Amino acid sequence: MGPLRQTSGITLIDLVMVVAIIGILAVIAFPIYEDYIHTARVTLLRAQMQSIQLLQEDRRNSHNTYAEGVWDPASGITTLGARLGWDPGTDLVTILVECHDDGDKMGECAPGTGYTITATHRTAPDEPATERIEP
Repeated sequence: MGPLRQTSGITLIDLVMVVAIIGILAVIAFPIYEDYIHTARVTLLRAQMQSIQLLQEDRRNSHNTYAEGVWDPASGITTLGARLGWDPGTDLVTILVECHDDGDKMGECAPGTGYTITATHRTAPDEPATERIEP
């Protein structure tokens, strides 16, 4: 009998085991990653909505009315920027501010009425965040 040859390398079983382990880790990690992304989106939308609320309160104190408008950089409509001096600093967010009752001037709410903010993230248009604000 001759000397035994020593082989090196990986076998098919080794490769299958590594692929199985990677698959199991992916199955565990993917839902966690999705939750992280969803939480980040909601946090961004809430921060933008709070920013608008603060500017709306400043406007109500100075003009006795809230403003309505849209921030949609994809379509080029940014009336909220002109009416409130607001810029979100990102093109990932679309904001719609609607009055509960329209005022005398275009883009203004009737005095004493509130508004609704609807914020949508560009990567999740089916998951808008909405908040109704009363005076």
